[in-house]
Amino acid sequence: NGQYWDTMAEGLLSYAVTKMTNGRMEGINRNIKTLLRQVYGFRDDDFLRLTLCALHESKHKLVG
Repeated sequence: NGQYWDTMAEGLLSYAVTKMTNGRMEGINRNIKTLLRQVYGFRDDDFLRLTLCALHESKHKLVG
């Protein structure tokens, strides 16, 4: 698939220029998705917003 290789090439070129990977952002996205699974059905949107904002300060691992 040509689109796959274009995406891979873009990532490799980006790393070659910046020497940075997107691993940290992928980890943050994974934590947010896990948190959203854990709080599914909660009705308090303010609590969800506060939890998302405090996610990076958490010392506990999310499980799910």
